[in-house]
Amino acid sequence: MEKTTKWDSKKISEFLLNYALYIILGLMLIVIICVNPKFLSVSNFTKILTQASTRIILALGVAGMIVLAGTDLSAGRILGCGAAISASLLQSVTYASRMYPQITEPLPLILPLLLSIVVCVAFCLLNGFGVEKLHMHAFIISLGTQLIAYGALCLYIDSQKGGAQPIASLDSRYIDLVNGYWFGIPHLVYFMVICAIVMWFVWNKTTLGKN
Repeated sequence: MEKTTKWDSKKISEFLLNYALYIILGLMLIVIICVNPKFLSVSNFTKILTQASTRIILALGVAGMIVLAGTDLSAGRILGCGAAISASLLQSVTYASRMYPQITEPLPLILPLLLSIVVCVAFCLLNGFGVEKLHMHAFIISLGTQLIAYGALCLYIDSQKGGAQPIASLDSRYIDLVNGYWFGIPHLVYFMVICAIVMWFVWNKTTLGKN
């Protein structure tokens, strides 16, 4: 009887340690719901999911490295650099202070997206080269790439005519694409779901993912 009690207490302790984060989050949710029952509203969950969508997309990109006990400190800065490049090309052609006044006709939305992907992939290739060929730790090479990406972003913004200024007045087509709704669900959620499906396929159905 005493051995059984010790075994049960050991199992309970292991369970609490393994699922401590989920238990704490669950308790926090219960408290929040008790204080403000409107937290359970559909609109609130839609807002939370919309805000989390961009972070989930970024997390999908670095999850593979984390699973392999790696790290990437440069992901956020690289994302910011790519976003600035695409946004500068998506400014409204009627905006007088746009970064590229020579662009007088709206560009296809896919073009700035592809260009930003090329830039981000180039930085990622630099990380991969440092780890694979130079045998540097991922923490060190991604720290360096983070600084390079930030420096490149500052130079790019500062290259504007008249000096650095905010990249504003985006094309209405782009705003509608990002902030629009389909069947009451924001477009961002659909983009996140598509990215999750693609990464699920890569991780589960390809040789790269299985390795």
